[in-house]
Amino acid sequence: MLKIINDKGVAAAIEQFYKFKEDQFQKILKIDIQWGEIDSLGYLLLDEGRRSEAIAIFKLNVSEHPDLWAVYDSLGEAYLKNGDIELAIGNYKRSLELNPQNTNALEILKKIGKAYLTHIVVCTWRESNMQPAIRSRVL
Repeated sequence: MLKIINDKGVAAAIEQFYKFKEDQFQKILKIDIQWGEIDSLGYLLLDEGRRSEAIAIFKLNVSEHPDLWAVYDSLGEAYLKNGDIELAIGNYKRSLELNPQNTNALEILKKIGKAYLTHIVVCTWRESNMQPAIRSRVL
């Protein structure tokens, strides 16, 4: 898949993945691409700084393995590295729902909470004196 990503882009690689999955010859041989292989590809791309491509690969893994906590953990990490905090939080929470023993997700959510709680501020104007009232919103 990496060669296809490099040559034609991530969308072409994902399209090829689904074609391979539906191929009758592949079904006869019972060849299956495991979640760990897809995950490794995502991390390879993430390590190369190719975040959007990594996110697309991790999303493919989530769509193929929706009941596996680890794929949400990986997607959460990619979103976090991309600065998509809300999406990262959602995926880490889903990972914890599927595996409450996932200490990595728990630690990351704690760190996110501490780092961003002070930055998420909702300003409302008090009608009486037109000054902003600031309150924090818990994630």
